[in-house]
Amino acid sequence: MRYNVDLSRGSPTPALRAWNEVYNLVWIRSHGLRGTRVGVESFTNRYRSRDDANCFMVMWLRNLDRITKTLEETTQLNTLTFLDVGCGTGIPTLYAATRYEFADLRGFDFEAPLIEDARRNQEKFPKAGRRCTFDVGDASQLKLPKARYLLFLANPFGERVLEQFISNNLDILASTRSYIAMVNDHGIQNVMATSGVSLVHRNPTYNCSLLSVGDADG
Repeated sequence: MRYNVDLSRGSPTPALRAWNEVYNLVWIRSHGLRGTRVGVESFTNRYRSRDDANCFMVMWLRNLDRITKTLEETTQLNTLTFLDVGCGTGIPTLYAATRYEFADLRGFDFEAPLIEDARRNQEKFPKAGRRCTFDVGDASQLKLPKARYLLFLANPFGERVLEQFISNNLDILASTRSYIAMVNDHGIQNVMATSGVSLVHRNPTYNCSLLSVGDADG
């Protein structure tokens, strides 16, 4: 199923940018969460993939809503494990837990202090937080356990690590008919060039894409 194949990069109007920023600010502050931006220079780990890492910053939470709305048109969320790849302080994962009925919600990051912050943020959500798990892991080396996933990538690293992560886990993703959500979707052309990966929908204003693996929506 293909809704839109426009790969041009758009830019929201100043008014839209301001609205999305305010939405983030209100939601994050209302829950007393910590860690909205951390620069690469502050990372403490020694993984080789650090050289291809981007700074952690909380993407616009409404972009998660935009992608999930499209996903709900193709499959039932309760059949999917939400996996935030490079989850940082866990804010998008916790946001998803408060709004959507995924079967499971997980996040991993190679930076241990960020995972510690994610677990502290998790404590702010006595009910939804119990549905989430946060672990330390290096995307360039990680092999996923078998599950049907929504991989959520908010531009956590460069194309080299992205290709390694997808390649290492392509068999699992294809056999379970998983999905990939990309926010600020740099590198989407390379992901789409991977065998078995196809574009379901792209929002060219917000540069958000939903892709299927192994005919996920077939």
